[in-house]
Formats: sequence, structure tokens, C-alpha cells
Amino acid sequence: MMKIVGFVFSFFIAELIFAQTDPVLMALKDTFKGESKIVLLDEVVYKIDIKNGELLVVKNEINRSFYTDNRAQAYAEDQITTSDFKSLESIEVYSEIPDGKKYKKIKTNEITEKRLIDEDIFYDDVKTHVFVYPQLRENAISNLKCEYIEKEPRLISGQFFQHFYPYAKVRLVIDADENVNIGFAKFNTDAVQIDSSFQHKKGRNLITFEAENIKGIRYEDNMPPIRYVVPHIVPYIKSYTCEGEKKPVLQSIEDLYRWNHSLLNTSCSPDSALIAMSKELTAPFENEEDKVKAIFKWVQKNIHYVAIEVGLGGFVPECAGLVYKNKYGDCKGMANILHNMLDAVGIQSHLTLIGTGDLPYTYDEIPSPLVDNHMILTYIDPKGDYIFLDATNHLVPFGVPSSFTQGKEALIFFDDHYEIKKVPIIKAELNQQQDSIKMEIAGNNLVGKGKIDFKGYYYEIVKNRTESLADETKRIKFINGYVERGNNKFVVKKASEKVDDEQHVLTYLYDFEIGSYVQLAAENIYVNMNIFKSILHDKIKADHPYLMRFGMENSYRYVFELKIPEGYVVDYLPQNEHYKNEYYQLDIEYEKKDNAIIYHLYASYSTLQLDKDQFYLINDFLDVVKKNYREVVSLKKK
Repeated sequence: MMKIVGFVFSFFIAELIFAQTDPVLMALKDTFKGESKIVLLDEVVYKIDIKNGELLVVKNEINRSFYTDNRAQAYAEDQITTSDFKSLESIEVYSEIPDGKKYKKIKTNEITEKRLIDEDIFYDDVKTHVFVYPQLRENAISNLKCEYIEKEPRLISGQFFQHFYPYAKVRLVIDADENVNIGFAKFNTDAVQIDSSFQHKKGRNLITFEAENIKGIRYEDNMPPIRYVVPHIVPYIKSYTCEGEKKPVLQSIEDLYRWNHSLLNTSCSPDSALIAMSKELTAPFENEEDKVKAIFKWVQKNIHYVAIEVGLGGFVPECAGLVYKNKYGDCKGMANILHNMLDAVGIQSHLTLIGTGDLPYTYDEIPSPLVDNHMILTYIDPKGDYIFLDATNHLVPFGVPSSFTQGKEALIFFDDHYEIKKVPIIKAELNQQQDSIKMEIAGNNLVGKGKIDFKGYYYEIVKNRTESLADETKRIKFINGYVERGNNKFVVKKASEKVDDEQHVLTYLYDFEIGSYVQLAAENIYVNMNIFKSILHDKIKADHPYLMRFGMENSYRYVFELKIPEGYVVDYLPQNEHYKNEYYQLDIEYEKKDNAIIYHLYASYSTLQLDKDQFYLINDFLDVVKKNYREVVSLKKK
């Protein structure tokens, strides 16, 4: 039963929490000028014991924060989360409010428990506990103390040593029985100074990591997920020894594989209706890959992805028969129904765990469930090629991985062993916006007809958006808004949409006019044929503090044809451009053909990540793009 009361922490924690004085607070105000919130102490303590042959993990958290100005009320509401794996044993919430030369303590007794509602999760066991720090104002201090039981020792997380607000002190403490073997995975820790200490006393090991006076990170557009940039340490239990017997937990990837494999639901009975349907579905095909493709496309179309994460249900695949009956499942359920349908027609496949792009970890760095958060299926074709199947994405074609799994390690389950394979990255040429336009001059306006094709992951992005717009008027408005780009005088006269779901191509056809675009002189007409400037954006600033992550490699291909007006000839065509570096390419060519000028542009972005020392690659590329975008075609009266 959870208690909303305080609890006893070790003496060294209590001393540091309550030793803050006004001069110290005022000095912190000066150190972190302009910051409205300063975390005085953010501490995580794991106490790990062996009870009745099993591990018992208790987690204590303290957060004590100081508010420097009248923006304090913006931080008044706060919350914590719990789940079936992490039960809240006790909690204390209170404010310390300036009262003359002293601080007055005001407790919060009202804590509201809510089930977490997430647009991507239909049902899970995560609960939020919402509360308000009372009467927060300038120079006030908020206090939060929690104690949890970590019911699955493999799922303990760690501690961030930096965040969006400054830390006066941040600490991670492991207080473990000496028979418990602890490993530590460290990420981005070169960014700050983290001191560590080790003590062994009375059969226990006390390991402490601590940092002081850490500036907050600053938010940047397109910054990567926080785990890619913030210093953090993740402890994990390798093994423990009980009554002379060593018991492995997560000392290797083999241990992680064995634990995950043990969670596969072996109690599911074969579903006769699912087996019959699988055989009927594949009966027209002789080729094995055609059979796999037929089953994959059926699951994509008929089984709806709904995340269901309750306790071990977050790790155990739901029975294929139940997924078939319900017509929905989470990633594990959808992988499992694919697996069972292929098995029903004698085709071998393998359940596979993988981390999405939000997670920067590899299995070698930390053999822990924290590395992966998604399940797919792996099919190895007769040539030995690995094909990764993710039916949660109803738009991805057979043989193409979901975009968020590109380049990630896949932990593939076999009956008695595992393999780790890296998911391939889909090349820029396959994720393309392809625009073709025929245009002519009407006075000082430019009028024409255009066709834009979205291929690869662009097809998914745009089709997902249009599918969410059931109203036809809104769909047309979205289409118009998409092609009205590059010039605020660009007006779409009419637009229509074509979809080729078999080839995974989405096409917009449109008529357009750009007013006052053409420059007229006595004898000459000047036209800048770069009417779309979608590949030109701001350069990365020299002081940009983080690496950059991208959702996909991508490319653009433009073919624009300008009809030469009667009575005019070409006076000047810009020079062609061919530029290429390690990741970026630009090819521009102008040609006169019959009574028209044809403009070709091809640009490609061929990386998912840019480190800070590689920013010059995109900036140099953008310089070349900008220079060429200023070029103008000149036509002269005969």
C-alpha cells in the first residue's frame, strides 16, 4: 500500500538536501543567471539486496528545485509514472516558501492517480500520479521524494546528468549486496565532469557518481532524441551469487536473448481458422517469396496496429489466434501472427527485437531490454538475404524496413541461438520527390501544369497525412498547400490526386500560376527557373551544440520545361553545376531543346546522422545550392 509520507534516507543524502542556505541560493542565482529553475539536487539511489534467492531492488528518488523569479508557478504541476514493473511505495511532496528569514514547509496531500493515455497506445499499465507544489513563487523550493520497488531487475534505468535546466548537484548511487555484480554503461559522459567513488563496507558495495554546477542544455530545432546528446549512466545487473551459485542476469547478450526467448508465449494453441486461411491465401503461388509477400500484405491490410502494453504483455507476444480474432494487435502480436501464418504454410521466420531511432544504444554497449522497444519478423529468403517485416506500418512495401528501424541492430530469435544483424538503410534515390512541370510566359506571369510523384518513405509520409483527412475539402486544401511552395505568389488553379498502392507512388497533378514572376525589359525577358526552393534551408550555425539526426536519406528530381515565347531566342543559359561531397550531391543542367528550355535538377541527402565535425558538408552544399538558385535564364527578342 502506497504511503504519502516521508521516509528515511541515508544520512549523507539528508545532510546535502537540507544544508542549503540563503547565501548558497543567491550564489546559484548568480551562477545560472537568467534561469527560472535550478535543480538543487537530483538523486537516484538503487538499493539492491538478495532475498530468498531473488533480487530485491528498491529505488529512491529525490528532486529539490529552486525558483529564481515569478515564473515559478509555471512549474507548480508535476507528475511521476509507475507501472506493473515499478510500484510506488511512498511519496512526499512539499514546498518551502520564504517566510522572513526562514522557510515555511507546506505539504501536498492531494495526489491524483490517472491512467496514462497516449495517442499511440490503446491500453497499458502505466499510471501517472499528478500533484501540485503549493504556493510556488520567487525564491521558493519544491521537494519530491519517492520510493519504488523495481519488480523486474532487468528493467532498471539510470540517471541523466544534464537536462534543459541547470543542476547544482546530480547523483547516481548504487548500494548493493557485495554478491551482486553491477555493470555500468556510460553515454556522452565526456560532456561534463562526473566524479565517481567506491566503498566496500559490511558486505555491501556503495558506488557513487556525482556532478555539480551543470548548465542546462538548450533546445534546438531538429535536435536529436535526448539520449543521443545528454550525459547519462545506465547501471545493469550482470549476475549475483546466492548460496555459492552464480546466477546470470544480464552479463551478456546471450542472457538477454535467453530471457526474451523465455517470454515467448508457448501456451498458444494452433488456430485452425488461421491455418486454413494462410493456406488459402498462398495457394495461388509456387514461389516462396510470393507466399511471404501475400501473407505480409494481408496482415498489413486486415490487422490494425494498436499498442497494448500491460505488465509482461509489453514483452510477451499475444497469441496469433487471438490477434486474428480481434483483428488488431501490438507490434509483438502482429509479428507473431505473421510468424504463425508463415509456419502454417511451411515457411520459416524469426521473431526479432529492435530499437527504434529514438534509442542510440547497441547490444554490445549494454545487453539490456533498454536497447530495444519494438518487435518485427525476419524472413531469410532462399538466397540467404534477410528481409525485415514490420506489418505495424500498413504503407511500407514488402522488403523495405520501417523508416525508424533503418541502421538499427536487430536481435533475431532462432530456437537455440540468436543473431544480430543491422537493418539496411534505404538509399536516397528510392525516397524521392520527383517534380515535372511544363510552363510558359503570360505577360509577366508564369503559368503551367505540374506533376509531383512521392516515392519511398515520402509516399508514406504524405499518404499518412492525407489518409487522416477524411473530408475531401481538407484533402484538396492540403494538396494545394503542398504544391504552393517556393513563392508566395504561387497559386494552384486546380489539383487532383492519384495513388498507385502497388508501386507505392502518390501523385499530385496541378495547374498553377505565379503572378509577377517574370521580369520584362525592353528587349529581354528574365526568368528564374528555380520556382521551387525546397532543398534550400538555413545553414547549421557554427555553435550548434549537438549532432543532427534525420528520418531518412532522400532526394529530389526536377524537370522543368519553359516554352520560349514567339519572337524570342535564348540569350543566356546559366552554367551547369555538378557538386558532390561525402553525403550531399547537386546536379543542375540547362539545355535548349526545340522551342523550349529544359532545366534538370537532382539533389540527394545520403546520411541519417551528421556529427558536429561534419556540419561543413551540408553547409558547403547549401552554399552551392544558394548560388545556383540565383541564376536567371535570359530570352532576347529576335
